[in-house]
Amino acid sequence: NNALRICDYFDLKTPVYRGMSEPLVRKNQIIATDFHGETGLDGIKLGKTDRLPEKEHGVNYIINTLLNSNEKITLVPVGPLTNIGMALKLEPKIKEKIEKIVLMGGSCKGGNVTPYAEFNIYADPEAASIVFSSGVSIFMMGLEVTNKTAPDEKIVKKIQSLKTKAADFLNQGLHFPERYDEKGNFIYHTLHDVVTLIYLIDENTVKLEKINCEIETKDEEKYGQTICSNCKDNNRVTNSNIQTAVEIDLNKFWEIIFGVIKKY
Repeated sequence: NNALRICDYFDLKTPVYRGMSEPLVRKNQIIATDFHGETGLDGIKLGKTDRLPEKEHGVNYIINTLLNSNEKITLVPVGPLTNIGMALKLEPKIKEKIEKIVLMGGSCKGGNVTPYAEFNIYADPEAASIVFSSGVSIFMMGLEVTNKTAPDEKIVKKIQSLKTKAADFLNQGLHFPERYDEKGNFIYHTLHDVVTLIYLIDENTVKLEKINCEIETKDEEKYGQTICSNCKDNNRVTNSNIQTAVEIDLNKFWEIIFGVIKKY
């Protein structure tokens, strides 16, 4: 419903597909109400929508789109990997049509929902394990870089000075939830998901490092952890399909964002 409401807000005719409603194995779905509210988009004023999602299931749409494509396609998931994991499980041949997966999720240095796990991976580790072990090229935009994307007052004021729908949408989202640091300064929301698209627009914005990575699905304490290890072994780089972001150029990051929100 939120995707449809956003499409209405921006007058987009983009088709929206309903995906999986629960994780692949464990059915105790978690929702980040502390950060996104009960609706998933609390803090942003969006109207109701009369639009309905497409009749085709989202997983089938992924499979059919990939199989019928003459070119390889890049996937950009910014939530749990349930739909892609299920698609790979049902039709493994689709991985031949995936150029790469640029995802927001994971962390090599600790989590945000538990001491070990980042939210998107923790929400469905079994699906993440399918995706990470698929052999498809994976570009992981994890907490190491996404946590650095919260704007300062100067940036927020610049956003507020723009009288566009996109700038207003972003400004509202930055102010939810209402949080303050120990000095009483407002803590603006980080733009975790946006890093994936910024990377695709300009790959020089993010520095990557090749890693080996496995998803913890057995250990209850570390459930959902992205277990990362450096690929360098005795000055040799082991074969790996996974790269993780280790640095981000915030000046370029915000330059690209402002270039977009000025237009819409």
